[in-house]
Amino acid sequence: MNTGITYSLLSSIVFAFMPVYLQWLPSSLSSFVVVGHRIIWTAIIMAIMFLLAGRFRWAISPLFQIKKWPGLLCGSFLISLPWGLLVWAPLNGETLAVAMGFFLGPLVLILVGLLVFREQLSFWQTMASITAGLAVAFSLWNTGQFSWIALVVAFSFSLYVVLRRVQPLPPLSAFFVESLLLVPAAIWACLIFGEVAHPFDYPPLLMAQLAGVAVIGATGMSLWLLASRRLPMSLLGLLGYLEPFLIFLAAVLIIKETIQAREWLTYILIGLAIILLSIDGLIHFSGKASDK
Repeated sequence: MNTGITYSLLSSIVFAFMPVYLQWLPSSLSSFVVVGHRIIWTAIIMAIMFLLAGRFRWAISPLFQIKKWPGLLCGSFLISLPWGLLVWAPLNGETLAVAMGFFLGPLVLILVGLLVFREQLSFWQTMASITAGLAVAFSLWNTGQFSWIALVVAFSFSLYVVLRRVQPLPPLSAFFVESLLLVPAAIWACLIFGEVAHPFDYPPLLMAQLAGVAVIGATGMSLWLLASRRLPMSLLGLLGYLEPFLIFLAAVLIIKETIQAREWLTYILIGLAIILLSIDGLIHFSGKASDK
């Protein structure tokens, strides 16, 4: 389990860096082009990785299993939503909405773990879940609505976790195949919104920057997938609060998005939930150390 926790923490740090990195791209570049290149370069990078490891045939094997296609197509659709929004939102001043979506996502995972997979929560995990739930409830009451961006991010990511549990494919292989299935749509987006002859019709420096988006995204997603196969659903959900908290800090401190005074209580409650989760983690590791 310790390995799964490490993967989850590293994934959160990598994903939180994405909104900051996107600020370095030219403002004239369409967000749809950036999303398209993220998909294309992710497929290229993972293909090279599997070829070098001598595992390419194994990686694409799900493509030759017709019964797996419905799940793979569904997975492609589900990962395309948070993928796209994690790129589109920071480029359009909506980084905080993405952060709220990732705040809400772990609650969905926790509920799924409890109701579907019959997992149990510790006392501190329960208190953290209740506190986070109060934060989301206050946000709904305070604004009278909830950002569609937050809802899409929360439910698409959570449903993807469930899908990968129900359809037991090797996570990296499934992720690679799902990325390949998105490539045609990505090429179309680059051609239409980029108004170029082909997706790679850009100066070398800009191509390197676009490839960097994929490197960050593929690294974060791979780490998260590895964590999702090693951790209980409820713990995976609770650890997931670190990512939106880091994205929130990046939005406020680096990207300089503003928070209304009435919204602060939501984020204070989320911070308290993370503290409660940290207490649970300390107790867990202390117990493991004493057993040795």
